[in-house]
Amino acid sequence: MAHDPSFDDLFARIRNGDPDAQAELFRRFYRRLRGLAQARLDHVVRGKVDPDDVLQSVYKSFFLRELRGDFELDGWDGLWALLAEMTVRKCGRCSRRFRSLKRNAARELSFDAGPDDEAKRDWEALVPDPTHDEALTLVDLLDNLMNSLEPRDRAVASMLLQGYTNKEIADGLQRSERTVQRSAEHIRGRLVKMSESS
Repeated sequence: MAHDPSFDDLFARIRNGDPDAQAELFRRFYRRLRGLAQARLDHVVRGKVDPDDVLQSVYKSFFLRELRGDFELDGWDGLWALLAEMTVRKCGRCSRRFRSLKRNAARELSFDAGPDDEAKRDWEALVPDPTHDEALTLVDLLDNLMNSLEPRDRAVASMLLQGYTNKEIADGLQRSERTVQRSAEHIRGRLVKMSESS
């Protein structure tokens, strides 16, 4: 069992049905899980399902199963890995659901969708859901990346993972677009180096 008093305390409160403890847990991982969901839902499916919808479903399932005693969690890292895996799986189910023959979201083309967009959708449909090990590798890689960045770049990376454009990030962080672009290039470079060495 966990030896972290804050983890033990929070889960004791959650098991007693404390809504404040549930909200605290939701906030703790919200940004990282939302970024993960954003990355796993392609633009076609995001037209039907928002990353926040996925997170609501993940947390609802998690809290119900935790109350039933389905999980044996050993600390924050194990909890993060579990929630990340649940998020990836829910995204995969959403993608399969909206790409099934009856309700294929890709068929709902906008009038300005060009041939390149169509080809991209075809390739995206062929990308398989990650395995458990792949999801954990991605989570570890993103954790290591975020921990290795300066606070300025960490804020940019977080917003990039959530799908914001450079302009939106510049506006949100009150920086120039050029500064955000340099940060994004630096972050991508670090990510490439880290993925090559792993």
